[in-house]
Parts: sequence; structure tokens; C-alpha cells
Amino acid sequence: MDNKQTGNRIIILGFHGCESDRFAEKLQNKTGLPLIHLRNIPLPAHWENIPQEEIDQKVEEMTIGERWIFEGDHYRTYSVLFRSCDMIIFLDYTETLYKNGTMERINKELAALRSSSFLYEQYSRTEILIRFYHKHIRKRVYRMIEKYPDKQTVILTSSLQADEWLSGI
Repeated sequence: MDNKQTGNRIIILGFHGCESDRFAEKLQNKTGLPLIHLRNIPLPAHWENIPQEEIDQKVEEMTIGERWIFEGDHYRTYSVLFRSCDMIIFLDYTETLYKNGTMERINKELAALRSSSFLYEQYSRTEILIRFYHKHIRKRVYRMIEKYPDKQTVILTSSLQADEWLSGI
């Protein structure tokens, strides 16, 4: 099946807490495209020590087909993903929306631990990551979008807008 409205190779980018996995699953249900999650790439947790060629090779292996949705955002995957895709979907939510979504996820995952110092450490770390993403990484996304003007690009700024866009497919 050819997905004229979306293309057949789609990347979905957005920081933790924007529910890109939920969005990707809904898009998969609408398009029938196979879904690939970044978290399934067989790499160690700390990517900083991995040569770029190894990351590129793993991403290329996962996106070798002609039809896929790739969900997950790590700047070290951008070169292969942007080059390979037909469509870029960027969930560019506000810092507050990212923070709320991420904190909600942390609360659910850590509820059983009940350690206030551990929760505080996670909140502080998350706050730093969100600010870093908004200050630096999202600029990289926009630079990559500019570098590939031939790619169909959709930028969504809220979960409501994302749901409305999905309902139009």
C-alpha cells in the first residue's frame, strides 16, 4: 500500500514526555506501516562512547525496508534517519508540556520506590535534560529540516494538534 499522504518512511521526533510512542502507534494503525522504536536498537545505554559509524550501521539495518515508521529522538541518529525518510514529524511541544509529560512518566515508574531524594534527583536531572533539549537539540532538528527541504515535514506543537492531524489521515 502506498501512503500518498504520509509517505512510506516516516520519522517521529520529540523529547521524552511528548508521547511520541503513542503518536507512532496511532499513525501505524492509520497507515499500516511497520513501527520501529529507537529504544529497540541493540546499543548500550550510554551512547557517548559508541563510534558514530556503529550507530549509523544499526539505524541503517533497522530502516533497510521501503516501509516504516521510526519513533525516537537521539541526535546521533539524525544523519541516517533524515537521509532515509520521506516524512519528518516533529512533536515540538513547549518546555512545559515536555516537563509535565516526563514528570508524569517518572511518577508512575517510581511510585513504588517512595524515595523522595531519588525522586528529587530524577526531577532535577529531567529539568536539566529538558532545558538542554529545548536550547540545543531542537535547534539541530530545525537545521536538519532545513538541510532536507525535499522531505515532507509536519511540525506539531501540542498533543491536541497531533491528534487533530492524525484524525485527518
